[in-house]
Amino acid sequence: MGDNDLFLISGDIKLCKKVHSTTPENRIIVSLSNGLTIFEDDLDPNEHFWKRLRRFIHKSDEKITAVRYQYVAGMLELPTNKPVYYYMKRQFGNIGFNMKQSFRFGTCDNGETISGYEVQTNDIRPFNIPLSKGGFGVITNE
Repeated sequence: MGDNDLFLISGDIKLCKKVHSTTPENRIIVSLSNGLTIFEDDLDPNEHFWKRLRRFIHKSDEKITAVRYQYVAGMLELPTNKPVYYYMKRQFGNIGFNMKQSFRFGTCDNGETISGYEVQTNDIRPFNIPLSKGGFGVITNE
C-alpha cells in the first residue's frame, strides 16, 4: 500500500485513512463530509492527530460528520452532524508519581455546553463542561 492509500495528505498535514502500525488499539475514529474516515494515530509526536485534523478542517471545506471511540470492549459514538466536536487528553496526579491520563470527547449543539464521555483506563463516564473551557480541543463545523 502506498502513502496515498494509507494517508490523507494536504500540504504539511498528514492524517491516517486506515488502521496500521501508528494507530493505537483503542482509538478515536472521525468521519468527514467527503466520505473519508480518519483514524487517531501517533504519526507526529509534536502534533496530536486532533490538532492536525483541526488544521485540515479549517483549511478545507470538509466537516466532521461523526466521531466515535473504538476500544477492546466495544464502541462509543457521539451524535452525528453537530456544529462542534471536542477532544482533549488530560493528565493529572503527581508528576512522575501516580500520574494518570484520560481523555474527553464530545459535542456541543447549544453553543454553551460540551457533553460527551471521559475515558480513563477502563472507566467511562459522562462529562459536561462549558464550551468556553474547550480551548484548542474544539473543532467547529461552521
